[in-house]
Amino acid sequence: MKKTELVALLENIKACGEVNFLSYGALCQAIEDLNAEIRAENNRLSGSSNIAAAAASILKGGKASGNRSISGSWIMDGKQYVCDGHRIMEILQPIDLEPLPEDVKPLDVKKIFADLGDNQEVFQLPTYSELKSMVQKARAAWRLENGRRKVRFLFQIENGPALNAEYLLDALRATGADSLRAARNNKGKFVGPCFLESDAARVILLPVNVQGRSAGLHSIAA
Repeated sequence: MKKTELVALLENIKACGEVNFLSYGALCQAIEDLNAEIRAENNRLSGSSNIAAAAASILKGGKASGNRSISGSWIMDGKQYVCDGHRIMEILQPIDLEPLPEDVKPLDVKKIFADLGDNQEVFQLPTYSELKSMVQKARAAWRLENGRRKVRFLFQIENGPALNAEYLLDALRATGADSLRAARNNKGKFVGPCFLESDAARVILLPVNVQGRSAGLHSIAA
């Protein structure tokens, strides 16, 4: 039986209502997992698996936020968007992603992307592989010293903004960009959105306000 046929069957069983509370929850989870596998396969076949993986990370954060307006992807003017409150991705050619519920009005983020022309400062970035290796090593060292205590890592760009390293990893994975554009306020601080782009996607990241950090990766206890 194909996965799509199995999803249809499970949906039919769920609609019948002849299941108890625990079984209903298990059915819903099975349907969600199967749909995720189908979307992943479709995106792999279309050559957009890196964008899809980064988008899935953002969608996970959007769902966890409890804000239904960012609990799925949406399409405006032919472009697809995902957001988690801290970052937004614009996908130029829509891919197979979980959509917003039909009763939810999507955010209008077009102006945010239109204003990115003000970001004139360009900063070089490590590659996805380089930053991933840095984070893996830093996390391993943290766990040796601190056990399983939660931690987040910031990547401080030399003379530039500081960014959540995991968010930057997702952005690099989606775009393959080697640089980031940012802008300062009239006090010389990075407070507005930064962005990375490719011919397939753009990702906006918000800088983290930290003081006195040297360039490189820094651990911040969560």
